[in-house]
Amino acid sequence: MAERKRRIRTTARRIVGAFGLVLLLFGFALVVMVFSLDRIEAAEDEVARLDRAKHAGHHAAAMAREQYMHQAHTMLAWDESHFDHYR
Repeated sequence: MAERKRRIRTTARRIVGAFGLVLLLFGFALVVMVFSLDRIEAAEDEVARLDRAKHAGHHAAAMAREQYMHQAHTMLAWDESHFDHYR
């Protein structure tokens, strides 16, 4: 009888130990996921910042091209029709 109780206790310890190990692994996976999601969020913020800078650069390039076109038209036409853009 004592041998049977000892076997039950040993089995119970193994089950509790295995369950605890599974919980520990899930906890570790949770920490890894939270850390990864934090890094993904930081990367998305960086992408958004770079996207805004790209659009600002495209806008500046378009404005420079437009100014060049007005200057070229003024020089070719020899009139003041494009001077309104500079006032």
